[in-house]
Amino acid sequence: MKNLTTYKVIFFLAFTSCTSKMVVSDAPMLKGTWTVESDIKKNVSAKKTGTFQYPNLGTEYNLRKGKFNGVFKIIAKNNDTLFYANYKNNLPVGKYISKRLDYNEQVLHHRTIPVNPKLNYGVGRGNFNENHQKEGLWNEDGQDIFYKNGEVVSK
Repeated sequence: MKNLTTYKVIFFLAFTSCTSKMVVSDAPMLKGTWTVESDIKKNVSAKKTGTFQYPNLGTEYNLRKGKFNGVFKIIAKNNDTLFYANYKNNLPVGKYISKRLDYNEQVLHHRTIPVNPKLNYGVGRGNFNENHQKEGLWNEDGQDIFYKNGEVVSK
């Protein structure tokens, strides 16, 4: 009977320690994304795991053991996607969208994208391959550029 109880405790601890937590912050727009940036610094250094949402700021990101894994997105109040990227161990994979933030978004709402680790790969939209290199057709600042394995093939 002791063995069964021991196995139940071990299973419970293993199961609960592997789950991902969802953290929702109701930080007001007044402080802007400075709140998000300071939280990211704390969560990365503490090697936290979970989904972190900021509904008032239109921001959401996923961490696993302090590394970006999953979607990082910033959505404006008019449902316009300002930034969207999917990460695997801090490196981009798949769809990527980064729009130039207008003056109103930058200054009034303090919208920025954290620089450490590098999350922003320039203004544009396109896809990253499994090797985290630009792949296929990218629209960068209104110019269409074709990439293959991170190298420019044609402009």
